[in-house]
Order: sequence, then C-alpha cells, then structure tokens
Amino acid sequence: MELLAFPRIRHKPAVRAGGLAGGRTLGAVRDVLAIPEVRRLELGWAGSVVGETAGAIAMAVYAFDHGGAALVGIYGVARTLPAAVVAPVVMGLADRVRREVLLRLATAVRAVLLGAAAAGAAVHAPAAAVIALAAGSSMLAGTYRPLLVAILPWVVSSPAGLGAVNVLASSMENSGGLVGPVAAAALLVAASPALAVGVAAVFLAASTMLVWPVRLYRHSDSGQAKANPVGNVVRGLAAMTKVAPPAGMSVLLFAQTFVRGVLSVLLVVLALRVFRAGESAVGWLYAAMGAGGLVGAMIAAKVVRASRLGRAFVVGLLLWGLPLALLAPKPTLAGCLVALAVVGVGNAIQDVGGGTLSPRLFQAGALEGVLGAEELIVFAGNGAGAAAAAALISLAGPRGTLAGLGAAMIVLPAVYAWRFIQIDRTLPDSGPRTGLIRGVPVFEPLPLAVVDLLATRLSPREYPAGAVVMREGEPGDDYELIVAGAADVTVRGTARRVLSAGDGFGEIALLRDVPRTATITATEPLHTLALAREDFLAAVTGHATSAASAAELVSNTLHSDPPVSD
Repeated sequence: MELLAFPRIRHKPAVRAGGLAGGRTLGAVRDVLAIPEVRRLELGWAGSVVGETAGAIAMAVYAFDHGGAALVGIYGVARTLPAAVVAPVVMGLADRVRREVLLRLATAVRAVLLGAAAAGAAVHAPAAAVIALAAGSSMLAGTYRPLLVAILPWVVSSPAGLGAVNVLASSMENSGGLVGPVAAAALLVAASPALAVGVAAVFLAASTMLVWPVRLYRHSDSGQAKANPVGNVVRGLAAMTKVAPPAGMSVLLFAQTFVRGVLSVLLVVLALRVFRAGESAVGWLYAAMGAGGLVGAMIAAKVVRASRLGRAFVVGLLLWGLPLALLAPKPTLAGCLVALAVVGVGNAIQDVGGGTLSPRLFQAGALEGVLGAEELIVFAGNGAGAAAAAALISLAGPRGTLAGLGAAMIVLPAVYAWRFIQIDRTLPDSGPRTGLIRGVPVFEPLPLAVVDLLATRLSPREYPAGAVVMREGEPGDDYELIVAGAADVTVRGTARRVLSAGDGFGEIALLRDVPRTATITATEPLHTLALAREDFLAAVTGHATSAASAAELVSNTLHSDPPVSD
C-alpha cells in the first residue's frame, strides 16, 4: 500500500489484455535488456528469490529432521522477526554507503552464511549453529528488493525504461517464487537437505557475481532529512486500530500472518509425518500455494473493484480458512495441494483488496506510518505463528491444528465482515467515470480496482468558452480529462491540435517535472475532471505497464509537438 500510493502487491496482478498496448512495453523491455547493468540486477534478483525460497524449504526439512516441529518453529522465528529490524537498518546506511555496494555486500554475506549452513549440515555440525547461519542469511533477504528499487532509477535513462525494469522485476520475482520451491522439491528427492541448501547458496553466489560489477555514477537524496520511522509506525498502529473497530484490520492481518507462520512448520510435519511423501513434498506444497497466488492475482485484477475492497479483503481471508477446515478431517497429499492452491488464490485477493483499501482510508500524512505498521504486524504474525506451531501441533495434532487454523480464519473474518461491508458503503462510488478513465491510454493498463479508485479522486471543473485552462510556462499541479466541450492547444502561440471529449492534458509537466509545455484554451463551454498531481503520479508510475505507456505518450507528444524557435 505505497495519498493514492498503490503498494507493491505480493502477487502481481496480470497485465490486462491489451495492456501491453501493441507491444510498447515489450519493446521497452527489450531496450532496457540491452543495458548490462539491468540484465545483471534483474537476473540477480531472480537468483536471490530462488536461493531464498529453495534454501528456506530445505532448511525447514533439515530442522525437522534434527529437532522436529519445535526446531522448525525456532528457525521460522529466527528468519522472520529480526528481518523487521535488519532491512530498515541496512537501507538507512544508503545515505552513507553506495547502494550498489550495499547490494553486493548483503547478497554476498547471504551466500556465505547459507553456504556455511550447508557445509555445517553436511559435516553434522550442531543443528543450532546450522540454523543460526541459515537464519542470518534470511534476515538479509529483505534488503535486495528495496535496494533494487533505489538503484534502478540510476541505471535507466527514461521513465519508459524505469517502467520496463519494473515489469522485469515483477516477472523475476514471480518466476523465482515458483522455481525455488520446485527446485527444492527436485533436490530433496535426489539428495539430502544439506545439498539442497548448498545449491540454494550457489544461486545466491551467482546473484552476487551478477551484481558485483554494477557501478553507479550518481547518488540521490543523500542529504535529505529522514522521518522518524519509529514514530511513524506508532502513529500508523494507532490509526489502524480505528479501521473496522475493534481493530479489525490489525486483528485480521495478524491472524492471517500467524496462520502463515504456523503453516511454515505444519506443512513440513504433514509432508513427512502424516503423508509420508518424502522431503520433496514440502517443496511441492509451497509451489502449489505459489501457483494459486498467480491465478488469484489474475482473478483479482479482473474482478476486484474499488467499491468492494473491504469485501475482497474478507473473502480472501475466508479462502485461507475454508480449504484448511475442509482438509482437516482427512488430510491427503492431493487434497493438501488443492487446499494450498486455494489459499494462494485467497492470499492474492486479500492482498489486492487490503492493499488498495488503505490508500482510500488514509491520507498522505498517515499512510506512510500505516504501511510501516502493516509490515510490523506481518513480521510479528509470521514469527509468532512459527513460534507457536510446535506447541499447537503437540497439543492438537496436525489435524486438530489444521481444523483450528481453518476455524479461526472462518470465524474472525465472519465476525468483522459487516464492518468491512460498511466501509465499502461509506466510500465514494466511482460511478460512470470508470469507463471514461479506462479510455485514456495512460490509464488503460491499470488494474480495475485502481481505475475505480482513481474515479473517486476526480474533481469536476467548468470553464466558459474563451477561458485559458492551462498556460504554458506555469507550474503543473494536476491532470485534466475532458468530459464535454473542446479546447485548442497552442505552443508558443502556434496552434497545434484540438482536444475534445475523452482527451486528457497536463501529463507532461507532471511526469517530467517541468513547467506546462502548452496553453489550453476552451473554444466552447468545457467540462473536465481533474486529478491531483500526487494521485496521478502514484497511480501511473506505481504500475509498470502504465508508467511505460505514459512515458511513450509523453515522448510521442513532444516529438510531434517540438518547441517553436524564438
């Protein structure tokens, strides 16, 4: 959830049909792939994801072999809770240390620690030492993505290029999230967990080698004052308690991540003790959840609307609970694979619903703290679930634990469902504006929920015939979309084109951060819908395909509309 700053959704929505706009984004992707640094960073990201997921699965199997569910839980806590502190600390160093240096050092340390864990496991070192080394590697895993985001603007030279590298990053993340579990499953069939962890370390080493030659020649915002992150998070937690009282959003988010933490242990127990399907089954179970998430992302991008965000959040959570509850009476490997695929679908729907809901509920000053508070809840829930898993399994058994988790994720969302339905009913309705926005090329690639959300941010404006709507050289603070009427466009006094219903204007000054490049004069009564600068930029640049489309639109306009010489 990054006033209308759309978050990086954990499962990326699929690009809409036609969203590539005739291959423009594919062309931009090909262009940026010609840049060596981009290839290295993106392939390094894929290697990082594969290494982390494969290593975590193999280490969970190792932990179970050496200490049962209790040690798997300890490993889960050690790799999640400290990460909430480590990643912000490392990112804080970016003011003092070059970002590419931080990236390669963090990735190298991860590879060394995971390699040491693999070596320790191979020579039968104390399990506690092996777990500590692997957990230390995972604690740094959360640094790659934010450092990548910070580095990429200094590697590409245009907004279109930045959009393209974001498309690549999403593809690498999703691909790595599937390849990692599958690779772990295959390795655990053919070899020991120690070898699987070693191969995961090799992926991290390859990632390190890929990013090591990357050198940047510019730095950004190193002198800017930084907000107090602790204070922001505290304020964010306080704000979240007011959503669906009593503290519905916080309670449900913690419950969902707590269940995820328990599952990180329970899936190992199910695969090895209940199903007796072998160590590779752990990887296949995780892969099923990832595959379901990709399907769920496509579903969510098509059907989740801004008028139903609260309901989508609740439905996604129910899809965590129902399959687990149905699986509990008689769990089988096939049934578990299906159940986890449904959980993945629910996770994607929940992410899209909840991820788009927060920007509608919180203004810019509070949103940053809310996002930080949400991350804190996620880490705390995962860690607490992993810590409690062994005790729950010991007390209730695997079936009882499944039943309890399923029941909790049915009852809690059901209790709060009416609150979230009321939230949906109190939010502004997008009405017929959605179709108008969808017809604008720069907005066409956006997911349906985002377009609906933009529609609620539009402000109507009226101009009489002859009025100057926008003057060349003035600062740009909004984007306007024509509903009815017409207007002339002039550049330095020379007529360029005529705008009519369905056309938009003002994007160049916003995207390029320059004064207005043209004068717009109403030739008849003009009715427009205006979108504030912050809302426009957050929506367009926050979605990779839309960013690429917007950049190409600006380039084409400036190319066909060159400045007139003095």
